[in-house]
Amino acid sequence: MIIGGLVKNVEATSALGNTVAFTMMFLSGSFWMLDAMPKFLQDVAKVLPLTFFREAFRGGADLQGHRITLFNPGILALWAAGSMMLGVIFVKRREC
Repeated sequence: MIIGGLVKNVEATSALGNTVAFTMMFLSGSFWMLDAMPKFLQDVAKVLPLTFFREAFRGGADLQGHRITLFNPGILALWAAGSMMLGVIFVKRREC
């Protein structure tokens, strides 16, 4: 919704959305461990929502402690709420 509110045509929205999604996939540690990346990229990866999703999924699969299992979905919920609010603001601003 955020990208759709900022970009004017559908093709550009799709291309930019895919760029953001693929970049997040590579930076979040989905394809390789975060330790293999430089320190500055590890710091960026630690705030991406896909990193929290990956950690929640792995934590549930490995049956780690409940704190880890509940912390990551909580952060994802905050990301979702904030993104939705920004998306609504940008879409409403564009319609006016």
